[in-house]
Amino acid sequence: MAGFPDNKILPVGEEGEVVVREGPVTAGYEFREHMDANPNIEGFGDGWLRTGDKGWLDSDGYLYLSGRFKEIINRAGEKISPFEVEDAMRGHEGLKDCIAFAVPHQSLGEVVGIAAVLRDGQTLSIKELRSWCMKSEKLQSKWIPEMLVIMPTIPKGPTGKPARINLAKRLGIETQDGIPKDMQHQGL
Repeated sequence: MAGFPDNKILPVGEEGEVVVREGPVTAGYEFREHMDANPNIEGFGDGWLRTGDKGWLDSDGYLYLSGRFKEIINRAGEKISPFEVEDAMRGHEGLKDCIAFAVPHQSLGEVVGIAAVLRDGQTLSIKELRSWCMKSEKLQSKWIPEMLVIMPTIPKGPTGKPARINLAKRLGIETQDGIPKDMQHQGL
């Protein structure tokens, strides 16, 4: 496990980015224009490869994965797990399915957005969802969604996994100004 920003090896139980080396590991990634940063580890030693996975090692050396760094929502420096937000949201009786994603925000960097598939006959607004979250006390107030997008299905990538990375961009969502919003969307 490597910690950021100094790329140091982390102690047992501390969460960080999974890095690998040895055997059939590639020498590195090719840097492309669309990438936010160099995907290769610099200054960490030869042969290490960043996976983009977030996880930790237990005292027996077993690796536990907890998500992907690109999926984490960074709200004013606080890292928010979209999986924990989704787990809480699934308790809402009107939601059939949902996916949490990062929405660009003018002053906070990112805030939590929810793309939701509603159960038949249900309606839901961001105000109703936020009110439900506050009453349920399943999420810290900073983790409560600030955007709700109603969709017919959850967007999936080519492998069938939910496609949360860059979802706001694919939906054409502009940088928000702090006012929670509802949005209807008819597919991607």
